[in-house]
Amino acid sequence: ACGLLGAQALGARLAQLVEGGDLHDPRRDLGFEAGEQPTDTPVLATRPPLADSIASVISLAVTCEPRDIIANRLDPWHGAWLHPYAFSDLAVDETESTPDKLVLDVAYRLGRTFAVPVRAEFTCPDSHTIIMTITDGEGVGSVVETHATPLTGPGTHPARTVMTEAV
Repeated sequence: ACGLLGAQALGARLAQLVEGGDLHDPRRDLGFEAGEQPTDTPVLATRPPLADSIASVISLAVTCEPRDIIANRLDPWHGAWLHPYAFSDLAVDETESTPDKLVLDVAYRLGRTFAVPVRAEFTCPDSHTIIMTITDGEGVGSVVETHATPLTGPGTHPARTVMTEAV
C-alpha cells in the first residue's frame, strides 16, 4: 500500500486511474497553499505495528478540488451526520484542540444499542493530508490517513482529485 500511496502522491501511475483524456501531471503543480513546498514523498502517520494491524486502502478519482475533500473530513460533524450508523455523541474538546490539532470524543457504534467511546486527534501535516489517530479508548494507536492528490491544474473545471484513504 505504501508504494501505491507514494506513487500517487508523486503523480506517477495516476494515468491508470483516469479513463481517457489528457492527464495533468501533479508533479508540476501539486496545488499546495502559498509558500508550502511539496515533499519528495507523502507525509505518513506513525502507524501501529503491522503484526497488530489490519491495513486497508481505498483510492478513488473524484470530481472536486483537494481542499473540498480535506474540508469535508475536517468537519467535526462529518461522522455523526454522514455515518450515524457508526458514530454518535460527538463532542469537540475545545480545551485540548489547537490551531494545529482538532481533538474530539465520539462513540463508535457497535450496532443499534452498544457503542465504544474513543478520543481522536486530527492533524494536517500539509494542505492535502489529514491524519486521524485514536488516542484513547478502544483501538488506541489506530490511524486513518486521507490524502487528496489533484489530477487537474488550478482553475480547471471540473476539477479532478484522487482521494486515498489508508486505515
